Amino acid sequence: MRLRAYTYSQRLTERLEFILTQLLHQYSQPHLYDCLHSCMVETITNAMRANLKFLYLNERRINLQDEDAYLRGLSDFKQEKRIKEWQDIYKQKIRENRLYVEVNIDHSIDGMRIETINNLPLLPIDEKRIRSKFAHAMQVDSLADFYETHQDDTEGEGLGFVLSVMYLRSLQLDPALFRIGVIQEKTVARLEIPFTAHFRSVRNSNTPA
Repeated sequence: MRLRAYTYSQRLTERLEFILTQLLHQYSQPHLYDCLHSCMVETITNAMRANLKFLYLNERRINLQDEDAYLRGLSDFKQEKRIKEWQDIYKQKIRENRLYVEVNIDHSIDGMRIETINNLPLLPIDEKRIRSKFAHAMQVDSLADFYETHQDDTEGEGLGFVLSVMYLRSLQLDPALFRIGVIQEKTVARLEIPFTAHFRSVRNSNTPA
C-alpha cells in the first residue's frame, strides 16, 4: 500500500485510519491501532514540517551547515508558521516544489512495516538531535524522567519520536525497530511490528535507516 501527499488533509486522515483499521483487523491485531496510528501521524507530520522548514530556510539562503544561522532561521520559522496566511502560501509552494511525503505499508501474517518518506535528506543538525533523543528515550522509564534529564527545546525535533518509543515500550514492542535515517537522499522513518516469530526485520541489512 502506498500513499503520497504534500500536506495533511481530512482525506489523507480518513484514508490512513481506514487502511490501518482494515489491516490490523485482517491480522487480528486491532489492539495495536492507537499506538501505530499515533506513530504514523507523528512521522507524517514531522516529514511535512521538515519539507516546509527546508523550503523556508532555503528561500532565505540560510547556510544549513552553519548551526548559529540555522538556529536563527529556525526561530523565525517557528514564529511565521503560526500565521494562517503564511501556511496557505507555503502549502502552495510545497506543491510547486514537489516536496512530497509518501507512506508505504508492507504487511503479511508475520508482521507489518510502515515507512514514511520525504524526498529531502535529513539535515545533519536535526539527525544529531533526533538520534540523541532516541537514545535517551531508551534509557528512561517515563516522559517526566526524559524532560528532567534531557534539555533541548530546538523546535521539538525528535520529541514526537520519543513519545512513540515510549508508547511502543508500553505495549512490549521493541522500540529498536523504529528507526530514522537517509536513503538515496530521502529521509525515511521506518516502524516494524512483528506479529509472529517468523518476522524478518531489515534492521540488520545494509539499509542505513
